[in-house]
Amino acid sequence: MGEISLSAFEKLKYPWSALSTFGGDEMILVCAGKTQDDFYQSVENFHQELADHLPLSVSFAAGQFAVSSDYKITNQDALYLCASAISIVDQALLEGKKWTKKYFTSETPTFIKK
Repeated sequence: MGEISLSAFEKLKYPWSALSTFGGDEMILVCAGKTQDDFYQSVENFHQELADHLPLSVSFAAGQFAVSSDYKITNQDALYLCASAISIVDQALLEGKKWTKKYFTSETPTFIKK
């Protein structure tokens, strides 16, 4: 998975980007320096590359944060935004897992409404 993910990541060709793993089967992809449409197309291309080469299903969620078009982003700004985004998502995933473990144990009944 690592080699395929890295190959797909390198094809994105973004001025600033980062790919990080969270656990063994989740990834955080951050890209900066192109338009929103380019970003979503890149995510779709990345997703397709993984789906074509991995023997398992791949799920994705994508989001974006905007910088005013009149703001000239520097390399340092973009690198900071990429690192901060990974940190924020990583922290949210950890908190979500803690909450799930706290409230949904094997002893917790699960009700499914039909």
